[in-house]
Amino acid sequence: MIHPSRAWFVLLSLACPALAGADTPFGWRGNGTGLFPDATPPVTWSPESNIVWKTALPKWSNASPAIGGDRIFVCGEPGTVYGLSLAGGKLLWQRDLDATAINTDIDGKPLPAEIPKAEADCGFTSPTPVTDGRRLFTLFGSGLIACLDLDGHVLWTRRIDASTSREDRGHSASPLLVDGKLIVHLNSVIALDAETGRKVWETPAAPRWGSPVACRVGDETVVIDANGNVMRVADGKLLAANLCPLDYNGPLVAGPVVYLIQHGGKAIRLPERIDEPFATETLWSTQPKDDRYYAVPVAADGLLYVASQRPQMHVIEQATGSVIWTNRLALGDGRAYSSMALAGKYLYVGHDSGKMVVFETGREPKPVATNRLDKFRSTPVFRGARMYLRTLEALYCIGQ
Repeated sequence: MIHPSRAWFVLLSLACPALAGADTPFGWRGNGTGLFPDATPPVTWSPESNIVWKTALPKWSNASPAIGGDRIFVCGEPGTVYGLSLAGGKLLWQRDLDATAINTDIDGKPLPAEIPKAEADCGFTSPTPVTDGRRLFTLFGSGLIACLDLDGHVLWTRRIDASTSREDRGHSASPLLVDGKLIVHLNSVIALDAETGRKVWETPAAPRWGSPVACRVGDETVVIDANGNVMRVADGKLLAANLCPLDYNGPLVAGPVVYLIQHGGKAIRLPERIDEPFATETLWSTQPKDDRYYAVPVAADGLLYVASQRPQMHVIEQATGSVIWTNRLALGDGRAYSSMALAGKYLYVGHDSGKMVVFETGREPKPVATNRLDKFRSTPVFRGARMYLRTLEALYCIGQ
């Protein structure tokens, strides 16, 4: 493990902030960080307690909810989008989209008549939709991309050939809305004009399951994919390549540092501005226990909180990469697909058994409660005193 000087750590708030703010699009992990600092949700719930509302949905999905204004949006297999009332969970509309209805791709080339296969756990709706409060953008594992208004009317659709994206094992990288562009990562990274669906640029990139994230470098926006590729959002220029390819999860940006964490992960500092050459610096490498890491970490108060599939939870120092705490979570059979979420001062760690452990944060996190609903693979999202969780059977609003 590399132990550099800790002097760089004071720069965390000075460059490359994650894109956040009151008007930030809401999609994968909210604004992409998994942090909901103003949330005050309950830490305990059950099918009989602290359920504000529950709306059963006829089709399952792994996609997390996206909140826009007074509405909340979720998906259903293999290409359905639901719009619900945020206050009461009333189903307002359902839109069923058919990928095979589009027979040419965004470049006008013929597409295969059949959509690709997907593993049972992944399906076609693992990507989380994203909304800017005016429109909703969805990406499906079939390669179908759709833009809808918040009443469910389709504004435009496109399709990308996804037949080789993950060797028939499915797709889960969520779309990213930034600077008027919708960024999707299937067999390459493609930017579409959010208004029209027109392709703006395409940058070659190996397919990955993890979702891309965006941040600022100086006065420009960059997107970072799960390969560790850094691309300029304005034109798709590849600034850095394959910094630390991730097998299953995606990158996390905190300050000027990109964390690519799995068994054999790295922290890489981005430069203060985009110059030639684009100079990145590997600050440290780390090796938490050997396992698959589906969950994307969260970063808070100088610590990274990481979970593997088994599940085992680790706490890693942001400054050094040292694994300072490890604990096996007794959550039964299954896997921890859900990414980490930090709401207020509590850490939420989910498992596809239907269980979720709530921790107080710290160098040795303290478990507060273990809660259970029906099975889920999505990540919870939060607003105010409520948590929203998409299970395989329903959408839950949890609060007091």
